[in-house]
Amino acid sequence: MIHALLFVTRGPSVRAQLEAKYKEFSTAWERKDLAPTFSAMTSDFTATGMTPDGKAIGREAMIAQTKSLLVATDIHWPRKIVSVSVHGPTAVAVVDGHFSGLMPGPKGVKQRLDLIATTRDTWVKVDKVWKFKRMEIIKSSMKMDGKVVKR
Repeated sequence: MIHALLFVTRGPSVRAQLEAKYKEFSTAWERKDLAPTFSAMTSDFTATGMTPDGKAIGREAMIAQTKSLLVATDIHWPRKIVSVSVHGPTAVAVVDGHFSGLMPGPKGVKQRLDLIATTRDTWVKVDKVWKFKRMEIIKSSMKMDGKVVKR
């Protein structure tokens, strides 16, 4: 009796797929190209923790806030996935991110802005593509020229 071994090609893991998305976002941000980020967002995307009252904002408000960062030069926004849990067509990634850039300051002097955050990002599988559905800020800090800015 001959036993055949089946090798099933499953493709990249969910973690690897999401890491590729975050890397694509980071690379695009350095070119001030927000299209990859915006096209990955679902139409009902929400973000929590972006406002002082903690209320969720929708996709369009998030896009407007995000575009305001484009006044910066020398933008970098690397992200690192801390953990991923997958439940069918939903993946939740805890992600550390550090946005940095030089912002226009008083009298034309550029100031370094650092936004450091850990987020809980929810992704949903739409057809065969992972789409960004929700971002929740778990913790964050903002620094201007190395000094903590209170919100």
